[in-house]
Amino acid sequence: MRYIESVQRAIELAEHYIAIGETEMWLFRSYDPDPVLDATLPWELVAMVKRGSMHEYETPVDLQFYAPHPCGLTFCWSYYVPKRDNSGPNINVEGMQESFSKLPKPIRREISLLLRENLKKIHDDAGKFLEIYREKMQRFTKTENFIEQLGSDND
Repeated sequence: MRYIESVQRAIELAEHYIAIGETEMWLFRSYDPDPVLDATLPWELVAMVKRGSMHEYETPVDLQFYAPHPCGLTFCWSYYVPKRDNSGPNINVEGMQESFSKLPKPIRREISLLLRENLKKIHDDAGKFLEIYREKMQRFTKTENFIEQLGSDND
């Protein structure tokens, strides 16, 4: 496994990488959408996608793509699925639409299944968070009532 910055440069050096047994090329990709980098990734060659290892709120949040190239190298990269904000896990629909539309149909179906699992997890978590909120509001109301009684002149 070798980390690289450019698909094109790796293709130019493919025979050398292959000669030393380095055929898996990992592309660095930041968490934030990068349309310039995404345009250079070989989305149309992706043969495998799997969950990455990153989690937020106990929900998997990245996908790893593997794209074998005719030059003999396999290009790999991670894609961070959520939007980068403070509202918890949100699937970054806008960021994925253009890039993912270039993927082969079987890979898009596979991603659909993976993201459905994520969506169910987000929904279940939202229910848990809503229940926690309700409990906190009940305790708040009870405390507020106690404080009100404490300060009243009625005994």
